[in-house]
Amino acid sequence: MLGETADMDAMRAVVDRYKDARKVEDALNLTRQTWDARLNRMHVHTPMLSTDFLLNRWLPYQALSCRFWGRTAMQQSSGAFGYRDQLQDSMAFVYIAPELSRAHILAAAARQFLEGDVQHWWHAETGLGVRTRCSDDMAWLPFVTAHYVSVTGDRGILDEQIPFLDAAPLGEHEQEKMFIPAVSAESASLFEHCRRALERAWNLGSHGLPLFGTGDWNDGMNRVGVEGRGRAFG
Repeated sequence: MLGETADMDAMRAVVDRYKDARKVEDALNLTRQTWDARLNRMHVHTPMLSTDFLLNRWLPYQALSCRFWGRTAMQQSSGAFGYRDQLQDSMAFVYIAPELSRAHILAAAARQFLEGDVQHWWHAETGLGVRTRCSDDMAWLPFVTAHYVSVTGDRGILDEQIPFLDAAPLGEHEQEKMFIPAVSAESASLFEHCRRALERAWNLGSHGLPLFGTGDWNDGMNRVGVEGRGRAFG
């Protein structure tokens, strides 16, 4: 048995509880019922049964338990929320748990600086995170918000008021900085957060093309825009 408790007394209480085989079986059944209730919200039927199992059960389960709650992917072992990563994950939940998607969109918006850029990753418990020059993080907020509204019809989320983060911008030669930013006294609607994100991301170079910025894509492209001159085109 593997678990975590606040102190030894709580640990002993858990161990004593599960010495009873019936309570173990009850806990297992409750876990199964909880997952069934969540995963049974979506039913996809294709000519391949294996694909049905993937779409209806395994992939939503894995996205939620590992990617979103556990945050245990290879490049994310610290348990921090990745701005881009968990917004991407939350797109899947509009079909099985839209309330989780909604809550995370608002949580991500709250990690945006007044200038429109965002924390590339952050720890929810403390707010400790990293401010970077990553170029793609920001645009995920409006993209995922549009997806959520399109699927759920919940336009009211656009009027939700969320505060910004307040901190000095990165210095001329700073690529990233890890710290705990202050929460600004200024709040704005989610729509305004999305607008600022797009405005900040739309950073054009001398040829009128968007600047690439930096990133952590692990594919050799992360230094294309490190000097503020790399351009994106396709």
